[in-house]
Amino acid sequence: MSTHTNQPCGCLELPRADAWTAHASVEQWLRSASAQAADGDLERLAVGSRLLKRLETGDRMTHEELSLLAECCRSRLNDRSLPPRERESLTAVLSRIEQALVVCSN
Repeated sequence: MSTHTNQPCGCLELPRADAWTAHASVEQWLRSASAQAADGDLERLAVGSRLLKRLETGDRMTHEELSLLAECCRSRLNDRSLPPRERESLTAVLSRIEQALVVCSN
């Protein structure tokens, strides 16, 4: 992994509802991933755990954490039964993630 991947680079500063939706998406992914985890997945699970803490505290996230959050949100958006309000929150979170990733890449 490159150095920029592990250094804090972006803070999403999400409204409460969006932060809750993002947190729920990561929690859902962690439950699913840990149930199916192989030895190679342990580092990714650790990234997910750190991501949850950063969402709870509002701390800056690494590129790797932002990418995982985007993946979790996109995966949850694929659920057709998701209520419209959650869908809107996830879309807003993805927009913020994309902006933060641009800043991280510079």
